[in-house]
Amino acid sequence: MRLISAYAPPTFTKPVLILSTAIHINNRTDKVDENETGILFINALNVNDALNELNFLAGGWKIIKYHNTKRRAVKYHTKLAKKLCRTYKHHHDFYLELYRKWWEE
Repeated sequence: MRLISAYAPPTFTKPVLILSTAIHINNRTDKVDENETGILFINALNVNDALNELNFLAGGWKIIKYHNTKRRAVKYHTKLAKKLCRTYKHHHDFYLELYRKWWEE
């Protein structure tokens, strides 16, 4: 299972942020093998262009957190996605924080 959220900043000079949480479950045991949340910045005009260019096998993904349960993975992804939602007062500040930490390394 994979959760995907995308955020396009209100300027064309910065890339679109893709937030992805992957939950891998063992088919035989039904136990979670690994959960991870990663981000990827894609130079695109908007969210739709970024999602069309999205390639999960391409390089550039930064794993920002590992999770030991499916519930924690979903909760963490939702928390970050809420902070990127335009109804959140500081959504662009949060984007810039992630941008500086993970893109400008």
